[in-house]
Amino acid sequence: MEKYLIQTQSVFLKSFYLHLRNNRLIPNILVPFLCGLILWLSYFNSLDFLKYSQTFYMPLAVCGVIRSFMMMIVNEKKERQKENQLIMGLKLSAYYTGWILSSVIWTCICASIYILMIASFVALHWHYFAFYQYAIFYVQYMFYSYAVVGQMLMISSLFSDGRKATDVYAVIYMIIVYLYYFTDWSNRSEYSELLLSIFPQNLIVYFWFQKITFSAISMNYIYTLIIFSIQGTMGILLYVYLDQVIPDEIGTHKSPFFICQCLLRKKRNQVDQFEIDLELQQQNNLGSELLNPQDQIQPIEANENQVLKLTQLTKVYNGQAVVNNISLNLNKNTIFSLLGHNGAGKSTTVNMICGLIQKTNGQININGYDIDKSLDEIRQILGYCSQKDVLYGEMSVYDHLQFYGRLKLINQLQLSGQIETVLNMCYLQQEKHQLAMYLSGGGKRKLCLAIALIGNSQVLLLDEPTTGLDPISRQQIWNILKEIKQDRCVILTTHYLDEAQELSDYVGIIQQGKMTAFGTVDYIKRQFSVGYNILVECQNELHQKQILDQIQSTLLLICKNDIQFIPQNRNLKLNIPLSNSANVASALEYLETVQNINISFEMTTLEDAYIKIHSQSDWGNNQIETNNNALFNNMFFDFTPHFSFFKQVNGLFMRRVWIAGQNKWQYVMFLVSWILLLGCLFGFKNINPEIIISLYVLIKLIFISQQSYYPIYEKQHKIKDSYITHGAKIISYWTSVMLFDVVVIAFEQFIFIALLLIAKQIDGERQYRQYNLGVYFSILLINTIFSIALNCQTYVATYFFKSTSSSNVQLPFLILTFQYLGLVIFTILFQWNDIIGVIIPLVSLGNGYYWIFSENYDRTYLATQLPSLISIVVFFFLINYLENRLISRKSNISNFQGNVEVTQVNYNIGNRPILQNVSFSIESSEIFGLLGPNGAGKTSTFKMITREEKPSSGLVEIKNESTQVGLVPSFSPLHEDLSLVQHLKIYGKLKGLDDWRIDNFIDSYTQYMDLKKIKDKKVKVLSGGERRKVQMGIALIGNSSILLMDEPTSGVDPVFRQQFQQLILRNCQQNKSSILITTHSMVEAQRICEVLGIIINGQLKFKGTLNQLRQQYDNRIQLSFHLKNKEDKDQLRELLVQNLTKHVFEPLGMSGDNLTVFVDDQSIKFSQLFRFCQLRAVDNLIEDFEIQQATLDQIFKHYVQQQQVNDYPQQTVEVQRRNLLGICCCQI
Repeated sequence: MEKYLIQTQSVFLKSFYLHLRNNRLIPNILVPFLCGLILWLSYFNSLDFLKYSQTFYMPLAVCGVIRSFMMMIVNEKKERQKENQLIMGLKLSAYYTGWILSSVIWTCICASIYILMIASFVALHWHYFAFYQYAIFYVQYMFYSYAVVGQMLMISSLFSDGRKATDVYAVIYMIIVYLYYFTDWSNRSEYSELLLSIFPQNLIVYFWFQKITFSAISMNYIYTLIIFSIQGTMGILLYVYLDQVIPDEIGTHKSPFFICQCLLRKKRNQVDQFEIDLELQQQNNLGSELLNPQDQIQPIEANENQVLKLTQLTKVYNGQAVVNNISLNLNKNTIFSLLGHNGAGKSTTVNMICGLIQKTNGQININGYDIDKSLDEIRQILGYCSQKDVLYGEMSVYDHLQFYGRLKLINQLQLSGQIETVLNMCYLQQEKHQLAMYLSGGGKRKLCLAIALIGNSQVLLLDEPTTGLDPISRQQIWNILKEIKQDRCVILTTHYLDEAQELSDYVGIIQQGKMTAFGTVDYIKRQFSVGYNILVECQNELHQKQILDQIQSTLLLICKNDIQFIPQNRNLKLNIPLSNSANVASALEYLETVQNINISFEMTTLEDAYIKIHSQSDWGNNQIETNNNALFNNMFFDFTPHFSFFKQVNGLFMRRVWIAGQNKWQYVMFLVSWILLLGCLFGFKNINPEIIISLYVLIKLIFISQQSYYPIYEKQHKIKDSYITHGAKIISYWTSVMLFDVVVIAFEQFIFIALLLIAKQIDGERQYRQYNLGVYFSILLINTIFSIALNCQTYVATYFFKSTSSSNVQLPFLILTFQYLGLVIFTILFQWNDIIGVIIPLVSLGNGYYWIFSENYDRTYLATQLPSLISIVVFFFLINYLENRLISRKSNISNFQGNVEVTQVNYNIGNRPILQNVSFSIESSEIFGLLGPNGAGKTSTFKMITREEKPSSGLVEIKNESTQVGLVPSFSPLHEDLSLVQHLKIYGKLKGLDDWRIDNFIDSYTQYMDLKKIKDKKVKVLSGGERRKVQMGIALIGNSSILLMDEPTSGVDPVFRQQFQQLILRNCQQNKSSILITTHSMVEAQRICEVLGIIINGQLKFKGTLNQLRQQYDNRIQLSFHLKNKEDKDQLRELLVQNLTKHVFEPLGMSGDNLTVFVDDQSIKFSQLFRFCQLRAVDNLIEDFEIQQATLDQIFKHYVQQQQVNDYPQQTVEVQRRNLLGICCCQI
């Protein structure tokens, strides 16, 4: 019980304070206040009718806070917050109780404000209510609030999308309001009592309205409290039940009969025999084309330290096995890396182990617990770091660790000490009280890792923990993992093969869901030994081709044609197989004689082995050759991007059509609303225009959030920024939005007129139904003008909202209040002046209907609608002006030199300088690599260039910016409901491409990237790497001559990195493009970037070529030996001096089985060192060795040491200053 109370308290406090911190508090308090204020306005005789509008506003008073909590609960499920907490040990019962208590308390707070407004009005206006009557109504409204919370929770369990949930709740609310009108409450019947018993809104409206209007009440006060209690309790029970049985994209679900599970003795999560047969067939087929698949698995014997056992683990989606028959044993003190291409099944495997998704078949056993029977016990010993940063933006670093520590049931004294330890371990001490939303990408990943470590978890599941981190932060994470490995089992997935090689005790390679290789790093490398790699870098650009051609012809003779050449931009990679090792020294001797080149040397790496496994599999055999000229020609054709207003509007309009086709539920609710309006037309005996107008406006305002959702969604997820960067004009964007809304309005007006005509045919004798078609056409025009004017006002309102979570809750009510309250206020001030219609379209709507239904109206039809027409023009151009002002920037084209020019840019946040006098330019046919640690300012520089932010001072200029830019941002500016093909068609139109050119590009690009199978799938089902490929296609379509790429290969597999590099190099060569790349991969930067910039503390510390950077370092060479026996160190030292040079010294602090020395002798060559190391291996003195020159990675780390203490206080990086280019890691 104590554990339950601790976790409940944690969830309650978290949800309670999140509501305080996420800018929802004031709007939710204003809702009941304004609802009460409308009743106060009925005090004026001219506004006495507002007293009866409380049938609408009375339940609406708590609707704001109810919608807010519904959005929070559903989005917590969508964003995996709930499942992440369950994985970390949270009990479901505590989760439910915490949210119920928080939502009930907040709802009661808002209800109290409304009660206060009502009570004060009644007391001052009628002077007859006693205190006890206030008290009983207050208690009754609190019981009503409890019932509404139960209703909200029950509805929220049916959805995994907050927007859908709140929209459906709005429709349900509207239905309930209509039902109140339909029912004859004066005659109590079983039907009316049933409605009151089902919907708390009807019951509270009935009881209060009868009181306010002095009508007889046919219902006991105690009876209402009992009904509210039953309604709330039933809603909560249904919420708890449905939330566990309704399947979702993530998380496990129970059988609908799980309550009776103990009696029925049924095993949950059973699979149809058809699926099992399909799995078995696929298990036999997948991997059948691999080279000796049984020889690629290194067995591990189970012992008393076994922690994890997987047996034939399988997951089937839509008849396809995405994880196929994986079996695995892992022990304590082990780091296991799971590798594979994007979409191979890595994350799915990890998610099944932690119970985040449900397995189809097989067994998972952790520490002796079966996941099917003891999931709660397993989760108490799990630590989980997901691929996505699952954090609360409004909570600080310390708050997160405190919250998850309490979920792990750590007492407060121990928790404080653990938090400090974890903060120090993860280098987060300086960000201790910083909100998660303000952390850098590296800071967020460190926080996710810190959460996984809290509670001394025995099994750590880390899904790509270092994605997006700079080399320093990655090294810090590596150090953490090495430190915490003792008595733990660590399972990580990664696309960084050097990371797996550095950390892993065991490596598993998964392809198409099947484990195709498993063993130690040494075992994998030996099984797929590729040989020796020599990288030749040409320093002479003018004679580069001649030099490299000469090298190839000579080495073919030396190596007797047993050598492979791999071109890499200005570099040439040579691969000599192990079978030809006798000629390696001769090849090195020849290369040392060639002038104007640098060489580096390495033996087989894990990445080489991975690529070889991939190329020999049936999956790899389907890949397209990276130098396929036909595909390149179709992607990079002779075309100059240009602006076409009609093509842009067409492309952006079609995106709304496609999105609408994927969200048909909106239009189902829309039709339901209009059918309800038809019911009103027949339900009222004395129908009049005021009621028709009121109900019509109610439908419009309730669904106004649907019109505003996508502009705000696209702003929140920076999709609109991506459109603009790729050439879209603001006027094109809003024209497409308005055009689509006009089509929707035309559809709704057709339904409205059809309903009126049906009503006329059925009962034409009723009042106001004896009109000709001309009248109905006038109604159609009036409604259309009103709707467009209201939409244009909503467009302007979207300018002030940053997220859909706030707009979905607040915008409908704010628009509703503005229209009705504004109408009242302007009427009092201006005595119903027509000009008010420019601000309040309801005035023109009312005037239009009055013109239709009044026989003595002295204004013309056009005069009644002119204010709304003016309103359309004013608000449409206002939103265009506001957004154009945001993206505009200064230009000084007369001094323009490169395609991209950054001149003395400064950028401050408050008083803190982020960028200081940053200047550089990018010329044609140049690839510029911008490097820097997390927080150094490179992302801010990127934002300045893409207009996402404006510099405090300085200029950023891009030649032909409106059409020539292709963007790959670090985030994912993609519509989750659209496919790869649809995205490329939209962006192709933005570039002015014709349809046939777009189709050619799509066909070639999807073939080159092997995306044919997923090209029509929604983005939301694609893996992170597949999404990056979509973004790459968006940037390349249309032959953009300026490419801006922010960490383009983050989270993608090594095979795609090679494809990406070929694409970039070909684009630069053929289109003479200027390319800016920010990356944390120093290897990638070294391979493709011609010019490098290193930014530290917001200052550009270096700009130049790699050769210029290298000249700042001398040529000392580092030798590292792994000895077989410690006692042989002295002998090896003597041999170094005797056979090489006396200029050898050891760095301080080195111990263990390794010997590291520096050779400070310019006369020593690579070939001599290689022969010396080979001889020592033959003598059995060493097991393996490294010959290391200063890599770009090492030079970068040297620059990072210059970070200011207040920016990077936690970083202590031990880097030898004097190292050279290249790495040689030779293993015997």
